[in-house]
Amino acid sequence: RVLFRSIPDSPGGTPPVYGTPLVISFNVTGVNAPLTSVAVSMTLTHSWVGDLDVVLRAPGGSPSHVVFSRVGALTATSFGSSSDLSGTYNFTDTAAGTNFWTAAAATPVPAGNYRTTAPGPVAASPAPVTSLNTTFGGLTPAQANGTWTLTIRDGGGGDTGAVTAATLIVDPVGPPVMPQHVRDFDNDGKTDFGVFRPSQNVWYVLRS
Repeated sequence: RVLFRSIPDSPGGTPPVYGTPLVISFNVTGVNAPLTSVAVSMTLTHSWVGDLDVVLRAPGGSPSHVVFSRVGALTATSFGSSSDLSGTYNFTDTAAGTNFWTAAAATPVPAGNYRTTAPGPVAASPAPVTSLNTTFGGLTPAQANGTWTLTIRDGGGGDTGAVTAATLIVDPVGPPVMPQHVRDFDNDGKTDFGVFRPSQNVWYVLRS
């Protein structure tokens, strides 16, 4: 989805002092089987990646998963990495390669595919990668259909940014429901059942 939303700045002080959260909502419908995978993508700019706390939440607020938070922070009051964000960042369990914290050594942080990471502060950089699918995999249709939220908070004053696009991908949206039709296909005076499978473009006839 395309949007432009500024990320409210922190009021300042010893971090983290969070400003007003920016909440981006995704209305998910059509899930008719337990989830197997979840991915989230965002296009954003911000002049200090270490300020941000980004959390994805399922409908109703639970379960929730930290996408990244206080990147580069090694102590409770650290400002974290000063590198800029400028591009599209895709977070998925299928990503391979550079840890997002390691990527934040460059500025701007290179756009691309990343795993989610544990929040700072951590004892040593980089923070360990985490799993979206472990958190959200197995959610039933009743749990997965509804309003998901991506919450972004700024925990350090003086640096700002904005989100211009965000996408949530959940799988599966489930196989199509196969239509069933009742008819006497072979004219024997008995009801037969026909099932159409769109993936094969074939009718199957079950004779009585």
